[in-house]
Amino acid sequence: MSDNVIDDGGPAFPCIAANRGRPQGVDLEGMTKRDWFAGQAIAGIIMGADIAFLMGKREGRITTPEAARDAFRVADAMIVEQRKGVSQ
Repeated sequence: MSDNVIDDGGPAFPCIAANRGRPQGVDLEGMTKRDWFAGQAIAGIIMGADIAFLMGKREGRITTPEAARDAFRVADAMIVEQRKGVSQ
């Protein structure tokens, strides 16, 4: 098992349960920021790859594993920049 801990950015859409079958005050974290950012990034990665392919600027389409890795690289970079407080 690896000692490397990935910073997931914390919850993307945290909220507090209020009378929804859970004790009041229980946190509902949902997906992490890392997952949310990766999900947003993958749409652009796939669309960009498809457009490049259709325009003849790319010999082959991006593979699913490549797209997934790239999406999480983008997400990780976004979390790093967010932690720095970059707002430009």
